[in-house]
Amino acid sequence: MDPAQAERLKWDWTDKRVTVSSDAPTLRRFRGHLGTVMTVNMNGRALVRFDGTADIGWYDIALSDLTAVAAPPALEQAAPTPPGQPPVTSATKPEVHPAASQPPGETSKGTAKPSSILELARRQGAAKS
Repeated sequence: MDPAQAERLKWDWTDKRVTVSSDAPTLRRFRGHLGTVMTVNMNGRALVRFDGTADIGWYDIALSDLTAVAAPPALEQAAPTPPGQPPVTSATKPEVHPAASQPPGETSKGTAKPSSILELARRQGAAKS
């Protein structure tokens, strides 16, 4: 295969959502599964990763056995609003206020908290002297 043609196929097919359209026995296990073309080999075959399978392998499949499909909607858009509740928008989202923080090294009593074991040892040594 011509390298320019292989690069063109890679440009056209990479990151496309596909399904298997062949009835070949070797591809029957992928029927009904949605996959993503990860790249196209120099021999013109697609490396496809299928969603919903236990393995994360990339399968070498001829482009003639694949059909491009529209990408599924994003998960945020696909999630329906629970019945009886208004949809959550930026106007209805509760505001989150950060808790008032104390300066590092201070406790609620206002005494300085030692920052290391070495500092604790120095204070104990100074108290004994």
